[in-house]
Amino acid sequence: MAVSNQERVEALRRPGREVAPSDYFVLMSAQTGFRYAMRDSAVGFRREFDFRLPGEATDTIRVLLCSNSGTVAVPLRRLTQHDDSIGDAWVELYETATGYLVRFTRVADFEILRDNTIVFSPQSDIPQHTIEHLLHDHVIPRVIAHERHTVLHAAAVEVNGHAIAFLGDTGWGKSTLTASFWRAGYALVSDDCVVISNKEPITAAGIYPGMRLWPDSVLAVGVPADESTPMAHYSSKRRIVVDAEQDGVQTAPVPLQQVYLLASPDDDVTTISITETLPHERVIHYLEHAFRLDPTDRARNAAEFERLTQLAERLPMYRLQYPRRYDVLPDVRTAILAHVASTP
Repeated sequence: MAVSNQERVEALRRPGREVAPSDYFVLMSAQTGFRYAMRDSAVGFRREFDFRLPGEATDTIRVLLCSNSGTVAVPLRRLTQHDDSIGDAWVELYETATGYLVRFTRVADFEILRDNTIVFSPQSDIPQHTIEHLLHDHVIPRVIAHERHTVLHAAAVEVNGHAIAFLGDTGWGKSTLTASFWRAGYALVSDDCVVISNKEPITAAGIYPGMRLWPDSVLAVGVPADESTPMAHYSSKRRIVVDAEQDGVQTAPVPLQQVYLLASPDDDVTTISITETLPHERVIHYLEHAFRLDPTDRARNAAEFERLTQLAERLPMYRLQYPRRYDVLPDVRTAILAHVASTP
């Protein structure tokens, strides 16, 4: 018989398996917006900021931190696996009797219960900034997508009251291009995860204010050294500290004007070019860059395909090619802004 959420939480609270005094929660509501807080009993609120998430989600996502001695649900069926650069398993998704398990090999397990409670158990000596990175950038986007939202692995900035989004594979320059716009005075929407509403108008919203850049990109876009912190213990990437109240962050959904698909940095190009894509191509790219929790869920897959097909028909997407040199970034921004101004 399946174990209820209450029983799971009570099991975590048994002697020897106590939940740590910290807890994290996310509240999604169409009425109150998207509220995120990380709370620590010793120092009070660590971070707190509000977003208005598009759509009509009213679910509460509560995230509990437990020690690595806490119980972990037994995986029943592996749904998918993503490998690292040398072919070893990095992220594994499983179905369990109580929901899902997202496993980051040798780092942490995140259990996602059916009421959207997330319980995570880090391995020993895993620093908090690594856990926060995994939660923010990998787990929560999948949970929001599972609530039938369109969540893309993309970046976006606000230009003249409208968002423009950048779509592309990891390492292809989305965050660097986005940071260059932000440093030039354009409001940040998101640097890695964009929630899309298919309603009229189509809107884009971020999940949290912040950016992640390689150290050379941090220097190239002119971010002071004291404005970045480590992203995760296993990566040299830096997290740019962004104050949503002061640093040019758009925390409300913004009408989305168009999407730029970044071409591979391996393309041997010396000039900047922008060309339109066809609707059937757009659907494929959206599917490739969408977050999912359960890729075997046929009903959700069908609903997602319908949403993305409609999005591809309504929203222009342009292929962006440019030389991957930092000194070219101002010219890339100029070309994109000129293109935005020339399109309806």
